[in-house]
Amino acid sequence: MRKLKKYDYELTVLSNVILSPREQEGIFLDSSQKETGNLGNINIIYPFYHYGIYDEYEPKNTEYYIPGSSLKGAIFRGKSKILVDDIKIPNNRIKLGQLNKVQYIPKKGQEESEEEQKQMILNTYFPNIGVEMLKRDEEPFEGSFYSEEDIKERLLELHEDSKRKIHRLIQKVEDSIELNSHHKEKSEKSQDCEETLKKFQNNLKEILNNRKETEYLFFLGGYKGLLLARTFEEMPEKSAIYIDENKKLPEYKALPYGLCKVVLKEE
Repeated sequence: MRKLKKYDYELTVLSNVILSPREQEGIFLDSSQKETGNLGNINIIYPFYHYGIYDEYEPKNTEYYIPGSSLKGAIFRGKSKILVDDIKIPNNRIKLGQLNKVQYIPKKGQEESEEEQKQMILNTYFPNIGVEMLKRDEEPFEGSFYSEEDIKERLLELHEDSKRKIHRLIQKVEDSIELNSHHKEKSEKSQDCEETLKKFQNNLKEILNNRKETEYLFFLGGYKGLLLARTFEEMPEKSAIYIDENKKLPEYKALPYGLCKVVLKEE
C-alpha cells in the first residue's frame, strides 16, 4: 500500500455556510428562550453540525465543527482514497441568520398567468425559521488532506467546475432581470431586488477576476440553488436564487451561500 501524503491547507469562508445535519430535527423554541435570546419571530432553529445532544438552544456552550465527510464530498466528490479531518469551529464563528431568496423569478417562453405576473422580489425565506451559519470571515481555518495521489490536479478541476457553475448563475440572473423588465411600473421591492441582483453578479465576477492561481473556489453546504449544486450543459428550467446579503451593513457583499476557497500551504 502506498503511503498517504499529507497536504496542509487553509480554508477561507467567503459567504455564510449552511451545514445542518439531515438527521437533526429543528430546535423548537419556547417563549422564555425567545425572550432571553432576542430572537424575534423565529420559532424553529436548524443547527449547524455540532458534537453532542442539547436539550435547549445554547450556542455559547455548543461545540461546532465542519465534518471531514462534508469537505470530502464538496472538494473530492467522495473519492475513497482521500482522507479529510473534521475542522473544529469556535462558537463565535457561528451566527443565527435567516435565508434570503428571490421570489417570483420570471419563466422564459411561457404565457404568464396572474400568479406569474408578480414582480420579482427578494424576501426572507420562511420568516419563522432561523438557521445557524458559519460566518464569512477573512481569517482562514487550517486543516489537512491525506492522499496517495497528488491532489493539485483535482483542486484545479474543482475550481474550473465552480467557475462554470458561477457563470451559469450569472447568466440566470441576467435572464431574470431581463424577463422582469416587462413590468413598466416596478414596485420599490422589485427595483431593490434588481439592484441587489446586479451587485450579486458584479461581486461574483470580481471574485473570479481577482482569484490567485493558488486559490481554488468551491461551494460547501446547502441552500445554494440547483445551479450551484450541479454542473449543467444547458440552463435548467428551475433554479432558486438564494442571496447571502445584509442591508444593514453597506460593506457586506451579496453572494451565494456556501462560497469558499481552499489554498494548499507551502511544503
